[in-house]
Parts: sequence; structure tokens; C-alpha cells
Amino acid sequence: MWRKVQADVDFPIHNLDLSQFVTDLNHLELENISTKYNLVGVVNHFGTLTYGHYTAYALNHYSKQWMLYDDNICYPLA
Repeated sequence: MWRKVQADVDFPIHNLDLSQFVTDLNHLELENISTKYNLVGVVNHFGTLTYGHYTAYALNHYSKQWMLYDDNICYPLA
């Protein structure tokens, strides 16, 4: 049986370090590839597995303002 996971996920917005999930850190270090990331967007789903609605929060690269995207509507978050 399939069910939608509804657990909250807590993670840092800045410098999320994923190095513990990388199998070859030596390769990343040789290529100067970072395993730290900053959050730039979140997708939200409201509904069930077979029906629902999606919205997204995304950081505008130019204005550094977080935006809400909901179908054809886009507006800044306070």
C-alpha cells in the first residue's frame, strides 16, 4: 500500500553538508567540488497521492527575495 509521507523535514537553509552521503570524498576534493549547499527552492504538494496541487517557494537570484509561485501567480513573501 502506498501512502504519502507527511513528516516535517528539518534542515539548515545555509551550508547543508552532504559529505556523509558521498562515497568518494577524495574525488570531490581533487576536483574542488563542495558538498555544502544553500537552499534556493522548496516544492510543496497539497493533497493525496492521486490528486493535489503544487506550489513552490524559490529565492530570486537577483533580488535575493523569496517568492511564492502558485500556478500563474507569483508574489514576494513578507
